[in-house]
Amino acid sequence: MKNNYKRLFQKAIKNPGDALNFIVNLPKLIKLHFRLFKDARTPLNAKIVLVLSLIYIVSPIDLVPDLLVPIIGYADDIIILVAASRYFLKACPPQLVTEHIEQIKSESKKA
Repeated sequence: MKNNYKRLFQKAIKNPGDALNFIVNLPKLIKLHFRLFKDARTPLNAKIVLVLSLIYIVSPIDLVPDLLVPIIGYADDIIILVAASRYFLKACPPQLVTEHIEQIKSESKKA
């Protein structure tokens, strides 16, 4: 199950047409991250990396300034967010990720 989300990342990067699939599933991916973050069984180091990446994104300090180089300036934020997200999902125990994915699926079927 975890590999499905990993494949979505990779497909969106390789083929912009698949980016639509990624965008459609983005709310579920965000929900998965939020649920895993709240779960006490998630390793602390994974939580720290995710928090630090979010702090970097909202921080006015950037490796490539957003205002000086608009498109490339935002690229470093996206790269860091994707890398942190991938690390976060890899650092979580697979059975924990699967458990939360199944819960998200069952919630979406009820709605």
